Amino acid sequence: MKKVLYVVPIFLLILAAACSGGKKEGVQIAHPRFDEHMTRTAQDSADVLNLTNRFLDLLKAEQYDDALNMLYTFNSEDSIIQPISDARRQEMLNTFGTFPVLNYEIDTVLMYTDYDTEVRYIYEFFKKPEGSTMPNTMNGTVCPHRQDGKWYLTVPTEKSERVFEKNRTRDSRS
Repeated sequence: MKKVLYVVPIFLLILAAACSGGKKEGVQIAHPRFDEHMTRTAQDSADVLNLTNRFLDLLKAEQYDDALNMLYTFNSEDSIIQPISDARRQEMLNTFGTFPVLNYEIDTVLMYTDYDTEVRYIYEFFKKPEGSTMPNTMNGTVCPHRQDGKWYLTVPTEKSERVFEKNRTRDSRS
């Protein structure tokens, strides 16, 4: 029994030393989507949050046209930002008409690059009865994009939505 009392602490010390030996002080692993050269300022953060809050406040006030007028798409092949298409506008109008924004909370702001920024939000679309376990929230995302020093709220195109979902899955595991 005495041998076990000596072996267990020694084993734990060896295990602790082995587990901590691979880490080096001061070394930071860069996120693969993070651009070290992008200048991020407090004003950028404020601009992105203000745009997103304004968009969500307009949705909450059921001013759908004004809210959707704030949205753009970005074509990465020719670097053009343009208003969302009529088809996308109608799709989003149907979505917000069916699932209106009653309350919202900005969940996460990810500013990787000027063209790879995400603001994830959660919104309540109906009041839940007391004691109910029925889900009453949805997740949403806008992708602010800075071009020529100005921030635009963009929404993913169909092609980029697949990449976006892959990134969301990967980021949620980080």
